[in-house]
Amino acid sequence: MVPDYWPRAKAHLARRDKVLRRLIRDYPDADLRARGDAFQTLCRSIVGQQISVRAAQSIWGRFEAACGRVEPARIAALSVEALRGCGLSGRKTRYLLDLADHFHTGLVRPRRWARMADEAIIEDLVRVKGIGDLLVRFGVCCDPVPGDPIVGYITRGRGVTVHRADCSNVRNIAERERMVEVEWERTGPRTYPVAVRIVAWDRTGLVRDIASVISEDQVGLVSLSANTDDKTATVSAVMQVTSVEQLSRVLARLEGIRDVFSVSRDGR
Repeated sequence: MVPDYWPRAKAHLARRDKVLRRLIRDYPDADLRARGDAFQTLCRSIVGQQISVRAAQSIWGRFEAACGRVEPARIAALSVEALRGCGLSGRKTRYLLDLADHFHTGLVRPRRWARMADEAIIEDLVRVKGIGDLLVRFGVCCDPVPGDPIVGYITRGRGVTVHRADCSNVRNIAERERMVEVEWERTGPRTYPVAVRIVAWDRTGLVRDIASVISEDQVGLVSLSANTDDKTATVSAVMQVTSVEQLSRVLARLEGIRDVFSVSRDGR
């Protein structure tokens, strides 16, 4: 069944994006269709995270065969070994079992969603491992990294956005009731993008020295650009770091480069 909002959604997307406008025009019969109930849809979201469509379809077929029917009680009864045997990672296995437990015990009740606001549905789901990950994103205005004090803001229809506690956008939020407490999850290493601004006297080799210092701590350099104005160079860099401690080490080393007189995180 095609959702009632689909024609309005296509018209909105066509107005906002020229690439989508061309695709919608070329494929007028393409519709958004549900493939199962809410529980099955969320299971598919977990299975398909960060892998190709073909790989997701293959794993889903084995997963469906293992449980017979994709229902909370059937999945909750499966062993970790049975789920891992479908090709699922350890983390996705835990996510699926947690999702099944929330539905099976009634902690999540999709029948209520029709009467709930978007923000309430998001709060209902964000507690579920794996689904919360899909609904949480990091504010590009402040680029928080592990170790930074953080707060969450419940957006309208786009999940929870995590900001640094000192982010100017957070200080200016009028709807304080949308603020929620969040904390960093204690998981394995993961990298986060951070924008940095370096101001220095312009000289030959400055950009090379900056790039060299960044690479010394095995920090990924996403982009590096420089502008000069009256013998002053402003270098903008985007790095991938694992924690605020690693970031602090890199910033301290950047400050030690000859002719550099200012280093700061960008986007404050």
